[in-house]
Amino acid sequence: MNDNKKQGSYRFGTFHDNEIELDRLKKQAAAFIGIEIKNLERAGLKPGQKVLDLGCGPGFISCELAKYVGNGQVMGVDTNDQLLTIADNEKKIRNITNLNFKKSNVYQLDLPKNEFDFVYCRLIFQHLSDPNLALQNIYQVLKPGGIVCIADIDDDFVVFYPEPKGFASLVQRTITNVKAEGGDRMIGRKLYSYLTKSGYRNVNEWLELITSSNIGMKNFVDITCIVRSQLCHSEEEYAKSQAELTEIYKIVDQPDAWGAIGTFIAVGTK
Repeated sequence: MNDNKKQGSYRFGTFHDNEIELDRLKKQAAAFIGIEIKNLERAGLKPGQKVLDLGCGPGFISCELAKYVGNGQVMGVDTNDQLLTIADNEKKIRNITNLNFKKSNVYQLDLPKNEFDFVYCRLIFQHLSDPNLALQNIYQVLKPGGIVCIADIDDDFVVFYPEPKGFASLVQRTITNVKAEGGDRMIGRKLYSYLTKSGYRNVNEWLELITSSNIGMKNFVDITCIVRSQLCHSEEEYAKSQAELTEIYKIVDQPDAWGAIGTFIAVGTK
């Protein structure tokens, strides 16, 4: 596997505006955390557990997990040095003591076997070229009876009505560009199969629908569309994406407009 495929199709630090993307990640974490915790509880997350947050990024969710588990422990893992520095700073700002961060790769997890009660993979499987290898490695670090929970998307499950001009083009370009880097924006529908074939027990999957009615249309567009405009392979593509984004944001001023995105939650037990 080459180095680019090991990094995955999401590469913070290479975007046209990394600060915009960091702000989007913070908004996304804040907007969805209540719903996210409910889904994690349904998946089997409990206070006192030892949790691995795989692909933790800037650590916003890692901090929430650490608060939730109380006297448990959380380890956040990511491949990006810049994001890990931000995560460690976030931990210090919040004065969280039961959380640590480590640089590691899902394809070569440098972690003890049979170590974690719960592994959370939030929006990372869409970026992996080899999800089956990732699941095998996760299986190794889970304790017997431990749980993996994957939360991810499927681009057939994001809609606006009325659909803004440029939205379909932006979505299709994202699908194409992520696929070219080894990722899969249609991963959501496949997670049940991947978990079952990788030997996990008690596999379950459900769909959580997030709508503009829940979080407001401006937040909804921010969270669902900004990153798409950053995943470009040329200046020409970026300019086109920015023009499409401008058209899409016009929907914020339409009182009758509505949007929805489906997040797939898949769970399996070792």
